[in-house]
Amino acid sequence: MNKKILLISTLVILLFPALCLAFQGRCVKVLDGDTIIVLGQGNKETRVRIYGVGCPEKSQDFGQKAKKFTLGLVGCKQVKVDVIDTDFYKRSVGVVYGGVSASMRSC
Repeated sequence: MNKKILLISTLVILLFPALCLAFQGRCVKVLDGDTIIVLGQGNKETRVRIYGVGCPEKSQDFGQKAKKFTLGLVGCKQVKVDVIDTDFYKRSVGVVYGGVSASMRSC
C-alpha cells in the first residue's frame, strides 16, 4: 500500500511540477497591472504574471491606474507565489499572496 502511494506521489511530482512550485520573496517591481518581479532566495529575480487577472497595458487607457493598484497591493512587500504555469513569454504564472490575494482582486 505504501509503495503505491509513493509511486503515485512520485508520478504526480514528475508529471505536474507546476503543482509543487511555490516560493517567497519581495516584490521589487510592478511592471504593469498583472506582472511583477519578485526577488527570491539567492537574489533571484522572477517575473510573475498574476493568475486570473487581465489588465490593460501601461500605454492603454487605465493602464497606469492598474499598475498603481497592483503596486498598492504587493509593491515592496513580502509575497508568496504559488506557481500554476509558465506562459509564452517564460513568465511564471501564479497566485500571489501578500496579505491580500492579488489574484482575487480585479483591475
